[in-house]
Amino acid sequence: MYDRVFFTNGRVCEDPDATTWQEGKSGIEKHISELKKLIFSPGEKADVPLIGKKTAIFESDMREYYDYSITSKKYSTGTDCYVFTAKVKDEFENKKEGKTIIKYLETYFEKETFQVLARNYQLAASTAFYDFDVTMWVKLTKVEEKYYPETVEYNGQWDIPFNKPEVARFTAKFNY
Repeated sequence: MYDRVFFTNGRVCEDPDATTWQEGKSGIEKHISELKKLIFSPGEKADVPLIGKKTAIFESDMREYYDYSITSKKYSTGTDCYVFTAKVKDEFENKKEGKTIIKYLETYFEKETFQVLARNYQLAASTAFYDFDVTMWVKLTKVEEKYYPETVEYNGQWDIPFNKPEVARFTAKFNY
């Protein structure tokens, strides 16, 4: 799972229209694409089997499970930021209850432009069909007027029936 979500196989070409990245995919490839959406765009609806709408934490039927807050902090670079946090309410914190997938989400927005500079989050669930607990910290950097990942810190485990459990911890640093 780790390999399929974080690495590419074969030739990869840049797609100028990122909205078409999933067209034409089916079966396991579509599921992997949706897992990527879950991991790299937390809070958006991801069509992952047995998870349903639990990833869309801003939809009306999911809001009851979260506490949302906005604070002001300096980012590690000294940039003034708004920090948006969504945290599972204490009464729904147990991952075995199955009410939530996103347990914690913290996003740093640059105050002047509202550009996302970093995101810290935890995704976790446990069912008869899968078990996972993933924590990620993603930091972005600006290169020629676009933002790209600078650092990705990952600590997680996946267990899917009939597959070997996967446990991975890594830090990926990118130089542009």
